Parts: sequence; structure tokens; C-alpha cells
Amino acid sequence: MQQRKQRPFLKSLRGKILWRMLAVSLIPIAIVGGLMYNSMSSSEQSVNDSLDESREALQTDTIGNTKATLAWTFSMEMELWIAERIRDVEKWADNTAVIEAARNSKDAGGAAELFLLDEVGTSPSFDNSYITNTSGDIVLQLKSIVEQEETDYPTWVSGLNKGLHVSDIYPGAGIGTYPYYIDIAVKIEDITEGTDLGVLIGTVQINPVNFAQEYGAKVGTKGEQGKLGDRLMVWNRDGLIVADSFDTERYLEKTPTWSEIEQKVLDGMPNNTEIISKSSIVTDDFVAGYARSSNASVTIQFDDFPGLGWLVMVEQSADEALASLNSLEEVKDDLNDSTNSMLYTLIGILIGLVILVPALSALLSRGITSPIAQLRNAAERISMGDISVNIDVESEDEIGDLAESFERMVMAVRFLSQEEE
Repeated sequence: MQQRKQRPFLKSLRGKILWRMLAVSLIPIAIVGGLMYNSMSSSEQSVNDSLDESREALQTDTIGNTKATLAWTFSMEMELWIAERIRDVEKWADNTAVIEAARNSKDAGGAAELFLLDEVGTSPSFDNSYITNTSGDIVLQLKSIVEQEETDYPTWVSGLNKGLHVSDIYPGAGIGTYPYYIDIAVKIEDITEGTDLGVLIGTVQINPVNFAQEYGAKVGTKGEQGKLGDRLMVWNRDGLIVADSFDTERYLEKTPTWSEIEQKVLDGMPNNTEIISKSSIVTDDFVAGYARSSNASVTIQFDDFPGLGWLVMVEQSADEALASLNSLEEVKDDLNDSTNSMLYTLIGILIGLVILVPALSALLSRGITSPIAQLRNAAERISMGDISVNIDVESEDEIGDLAESFERMVMAVRFLSQEEE
């Protein structure tokens, strides 16, 4: 019997079936999976870039602008507050008793004193009030006035010349914590005769500790679970600390040490009462908004009063201010996880197919190669002269047709062999 030809597995029918099945199953999946992964990776990169841009925009345009808007709001509140105090002093200067006291250079019967005691006593803002005549002599004073160093233009002189004068903020004398003061001077006039009678000065008291606590509470000095919230910082136009909601006694420091963000704000502050529009600064550590309004920013306006010129800053740590942006980072992480998950799934499918396809190909190819092997063995036996071969292949496909043809050929060979005999 002729020795069976040995061939490499890859050149065998089973090998060819295996490779064709692998190609048919793996190549489309690899191509489609690769395209999908590439598309997801590109989409992920695009979304990540968009999220980074959104984060940066939110930092400056949203969070920074929110802090700046708060600062602008509080600066206007302070300008409105001082404007209301000016309005109070103007009303006092129009009182009949006050006018008569200034006209006569004395408070006959004490009517003006009773009036001012009632007004100052019921006001949480005023600490003192006094009246001078046009020569500067004191007609009436509620409290003894601590002699201040005279300037070329004392408060009463400026009030008499301008009709209205608001002094710069100045510290009071004291040990430990002490208040600040602002003098508001309004000219007392006889409208009917058009003559100047004197000046009424109302002294506004500002306690930096209370001021910091009151306005600091409006921005939220404490966040949830004890976290620090927004910090309020206020300077006058000369850089004097008026309030610091995180350190209420910081104003007592003679030479304060400025933080990086404070220094940046102060460097851009003009030494006047010019409006500073809403602005923000974002660093790695802090987000701050600052602003300064003027008397022209509020409803009560005075021609001779530009405003306090106080600079307001609202600041918060970057970690807490940007906590709301953590959801963006979660979106990025979810996209990365989805892309990686798809890659792992694709690799798992390909590995599974590499294992499964050979098993399936072996099972499927056996149904093809077994009948062919029977026919091959029968052909070899016939070639050796054995015409008693029986073809026992049952198949309804082309292999079955081939087996039937082979069987007819064997029968023909037998018939010819019988005739020869």
C-alpha cells in the first residue's frame, strides 16, 4: 500500500479551514473594534480638552466672577452705608434747634443738645457730634473731643468751605482693640438769609472687629463641616486694613505681611477713589474677586463726595472654591474607564476567538476531512488491485455526490474486471 503523504498542518485541509475561520472571525472584529476604539479615544481626548477648557473658563468666568460680584456688592453696600450717614448729618443740620445754636453761638435751653443726644444715642453708627460757629469755636459737643493734630484744613474748615466734607478714616486712641472714626462735616446755613452759620460734625465709629464679623457673615466665613468659606478683606484707599473676616484683629498690625494674592490686589489699587470694576485673580492656591465702587454707584449721591474708596476682596481657597468642578473630573474618569473597558473587552473577545475557533474548526473540519479520507483510502486500495472496496459515505452535499461517483467508478471497474475474466 502506498505510503500516505505527510504535509505540514498549515497546508492540510484542516489547517486551511482553521486559518480561514480565524481570518473570517478575527479580522472583521479586529478592524471594527480598532475603529471603535480609535473613535472612542479621539472622542475621549476631545471631551477631555473641552472639559479642561470648561474648567478654566469656570475658574475665571464663573467662580472668579462670582467672588468679584460679591466684592462689588459689598463695596456698594459700604458706599450706600456712608451715604446714609451723610444724609443723617444733613438732616441734623436742618434742625431748627441746631440752626439757632449755630446762629447764637450757644445752645440756649439745651434744645440742640437734646436733639443730638437722641439722634446719636439711637444710632448704632454715630459716636459723637458737635457744632462749631464759622470761626471754629465749639458751640456744642456731646463728648469731649480728643485734640487731634491740626492740619491746614481741619474737618470743620472743609465742611464750611465745601458744604460737605467726609474725612479719611482714622484710628481712635486706646489700648488693645480700638475703633476707627470718620468725621462728616455739613455746613449749617440760614436758607432765608443765605448766610453761613457754622458747621455740624457727626463722628461715625467703625469697629473693625464687628465690621469684619458682620460683613464676613454675609459671605460665609465658615463652610460646611467646618471648612473655611469666603474670606472678606477690606482696605481704605491708603491700604489701611479696615476688616479681615478670618483675622478680626489683624488691623492692629503696624506692618502687615501681605499674602501673594493680597499683594497682587494692592499693586493694582490706585491711591484715590477711582472705581475698580469687578476683577478676579486665580492662583493654584486661592481664588479671589475684588472691586471698588464709589458714591456714583449708589442711589444716594453727593456732588462733593466721591466715596470712601475702600477696596473689597472676597477670597477662598482654590480647593474649596473649585470643589463644584469635581464632577468634571468624574466625567473625565468615566470616559477613561469606558475607553479602557472597551479595549479590555475587545482583547478578551479576540483571545476567546483564538481559543474557540480552533476547537470549532477541528469539529467542523472533521465532517469534511473524514469522508475525503475514506475516499482516499478506497482509491489507494483500488490502485493496489483491491476492487472489493465498499464506499460507505453518507452525505447529501458535494462530498456525497463525489462518493456516489466514486462508487459507480468502482462498480465499473468490477464489471470490466469480470468481462476480462
